[in-house]
Amino acid sequence: KAAKTGGGGAAAPQGLGCMEVMSVGELAAHLKVCEFATVECANVGCQALLIPKDVLGHAATCEHRVAPCTHCSKQVGWKSIEAHQNLCPKATVKCATKGCKEEVEKGLGSLHVCQHQEMSCPACEETLLRKDVPAHWQTHAEAHELAEIPAKMEEMKRKISDLEDKELSEKRHAHPSTKTLVFNWRAEGWGPGYYASESFDLGGGGVADCVLKCGDAPEVFSHFIGFDIVGEHKTLRVHATMSVLDKEDRTLRQVYEIGTAAAPKEVSPEGNDGYYGIDFTPTKAEQDASVRPDGSVRLRAVVRVF
Repeated sequence: KAAKTGGGGAAAPQGLGCMEVMSVGELAAHLKVCEFATVECANVGCQALLIPKDVLGHAATCEHRVAPCTHCSKQVGWKSIEAHQNLCPKATVKCATKGCKEEVEKGLGSLHVCQHQEMSCPACEETLLRKDVPAHWQTHAEAHELAEIPAKMEEMKRKISDLEDKELSEKRHAHPSTKTLVFNWRAEGWGPGYYASESFDLGGGGVADCVLKCGDAPEVFSHFIGFDIVGEHKTLRVHATMSVLDKEDRTLRQVYEIGTAAAPKEVSPEGNDGYYGIDFTPTKAEQDASVRPDGSVRLRAVVRVF
């Protein structure tokens, strides 16, 4: 056994590593604390051998280190992080339509229904923004003389129905894992009453039914359309639309939308006492176009659960 020097061993000359002298029996314990013992870099693919004091400095510059994507938080290799972030589907981009300031995720861009998109009124051919269509129709209903242009009305309904079917198909293909429910339910006309659909499973312990409440007050907003949520779940994220159908089961008017495909709404039995919807009053033209020979009205719900 060689003699140790001054209470812990001889100091190592600069650049020569550990010079401490000890017995063979003490070697294993010493290696656990020796500041010159080498360790492998923890990053996958890196074969660097380091002494403890160099580990932190190497970790900060190692070419094999990983870092989180600022958009999706996924851990990505440092060499690939820039390329990943440029293509990440969670990265947001501004809508290219003039006047629209909404930002959407790259992966959901096709689901963005821009309210600043230009559209032509099928009755008068005036060009207007999507967001202005409802007000335009309400203001110019008489001028359009809708009763005298049934062919254009039918063409408009067909185009709207085709567009909605196309958008729904795109949304289903964009998110194959999302649960989508599409169904119609019946109301006994627009007179006073409470009309509910069959209950449907939202998943995660949540159950809901769609409702139409018709009041007897003549004033504006005498009706309510929406859905009632019950169950044991805490919170679900949904995007849902509810529409009134015409006599041919085509969309006459989308009355209510909660959330969007890009930003689903969080709902729960506790929020709003489980009720989510909107008050409205159907116009006389909508009532005439929706009431069927047997006096009933059909409504459609599209509910997507994320």
